[in-house]
Amino acid sequence: MRKLVVLALTFMLVVFSSLVPVVSAAAESDIEMMKNSSVRVLITQGGRLMAKGSGFVIDDGKHIVTNYHVIEAVEKKGAQAWVALGRGRDMLRALEIRATSQANDIAVLSVDQKLAKPSVKLVHRDDIKAAETVIAVGFPGTSDQVDEDWLNAPATPTPGQVVQKLRLGGGAHMIQVTADINPGNSGGPIFNSRGHVIGMSTLKGRSSSLNYAVDADEILEVIKRTNAVAEIAPPVGSTSGSKDAPPVTETKPVAPPPPPEPFYQNPMVIGGAVVVLILLGIVGFMMSRKKSSPPPQMQMPLPQQQIPQGPPPAAPKPTVAAAVRHSTVTGVSGFFAGKTIEIQAGRPLIIGRDPQQAQLVFPADMNEISRVHCLVTFDAASQTFTVEDRSTNGTFFVNGQKIGGQARLRSGERFYLSDPAHLFELRAD
Repeated sequence: MRKLVVLALTFMLVVFSSLVPVVSAAAESDIEMMKNSSVRVLITQGGRLMAKGSGFVIDDGKHIVTNYHVIEAVEKKGAQAWVALGRGRDMLRALEIRATSQANDIAVLSVDQKLAKPSVKLVHRDDIKAAETVIAVGFPGTSDQVDEDWLNAPATPTPGQVVQKLRLGGGAHMIQVTADINPGNSGGPIFNSRGHVIGMSTLKGRSSSLNYAVDADEILEVIKRTNAVAEIAPPVGSTSGSKDAPPVTETKPVAPPPPPEPFYQNPMVIGGAVVVLILLGIVGFMMSRKKSSPPPQMQMPLPQQQIPQGPPPAAPKPTVAAAVRHSTVTGVSGFFAGKTIEIQAGRPLIIGRDPQQAQLVFPADMNEISRVHCLVTFDAASQTFTVEDRSTNGTFFVNGQKIGGQARLRSGERFYLSDPAHLFELRAD
């Protein structure tokens, strides 16, 4: 009987494992294409690294797209932007800004030498569907910190799904995705399952599984202000794409190859499944015929009851106060109204517009909020909060008095950022 079970399992492994290499090879080729079309962006000034992020290739390797906040120092401080193809000065390619949108956090740059990398195809907003599979590709800073040879490290793919399409604060059209976006991923492409770009990693959400990407139509609007050519992915069911420029020549359509036969219609697979079912049926029949006697009942000796002697134990002393289990910041009004985020023990909660530093991230176009506006920490010993202002427009008590430097607040007290419209409440319970 054991031989029959082994035979059945072996047959199943032989039949179905033959299907895995084909599926894996196709998936791996798509992932490699996504990684190869992504680039690492470095910002330097005076030989010092100021910022780094990700980007992706368009226009046959002559232009790249990334976030504006990645290259902001180039426009405002005269820094230099590079594409890093590996370690060493000869692996750097200089970038020059061609068009930007600070409000939508988009930048298009030209490359001084054409990159030998595949260009991506962009997907129109109407072709993006909720719950479809996506892959965020980029160069997260966490990987750089553990890899000494990080300049030679390949791009990292992170899978997820589309949650919804939305507009943040009436600004750019965004896509909310579950793919994790970390510092260093900014400017990296978000691919769909067909290997086409639906958007660009832009904002890290309050949860690691809810992040934001500016959609491809917003990117196309900025590309149109340059001489770059962006290729548009065909809609689902179509056989050809289009470019954001007049076509030069007309090519004859090539008939697509016939679709592969589904594995469940393969006669070999069907026959193998039938054999496996027959073998399993025989095994089950033989096992049902085998009589089994009930296990002998064992009498367990009863434990002797211990009779307590002496006075009863003293009752436990009542505790004075329960320890604080949660310290939180809740939005009372404004962009985060009704949202609550927990302050982790020993770590400040950073509020601002910079997704690479802040945990509570405001949209990029809310200029009244600084990139790092304030820090909130909780002291369990005194059960008080410390609010540290680091902004341009100020952080205020609810009575309108400006917080100069740092201030201590108790549970239930409120403060606001720049304007009473951005009001928050502190809680410890």
